[in-house]
Amino acid sequence: MFKPENVDAYIAAYPPEVQEKMQQLRSIIRKHAPYAAETLNYRLPAYKQDGIMLVYFSAHSDYIAFFPGAECMEIFRNDLAPYKCVKNAVQLPLDRKLPLQLLTLIIKHRVGEVTHLRAKKRK
Repeated sequence: MFKPENVDAYIAAYPPEVQEKMQQLRSIIRKHAPYAAETLNYRLPAYKQDGIMLVYFSAHSDYIAFFPGAECMEIFRNDLAPYKCVKNAVQLPLDRKLPLQLLTLIIKHRVGEVTHLRAKKRK
């Protein structure tokens, strides 16, 4: 079983066209969640802020799975309708461009949720 040491190793294990899409997603996450720590969780690239998971992603044979969580999936249900969705993830087909604007909105929303949760806990 593949056990990457870090996110770079995870991405490097895939073909160049898949790596490119994962790097695009990684870049968007880093840009809009600059305080999130990049890590591996369940052997998947994951981003954690203030001790709370923001998002994960993973590569598959014909899609990249993006995991913003079930609540976020519900909030963006209409925007995600063109994609195959499961309980807490959206499947982004490798043969299509990543929906960069939508991913940005989702990531910003998750950062806002985490910021709100952390502020609530501090009170």
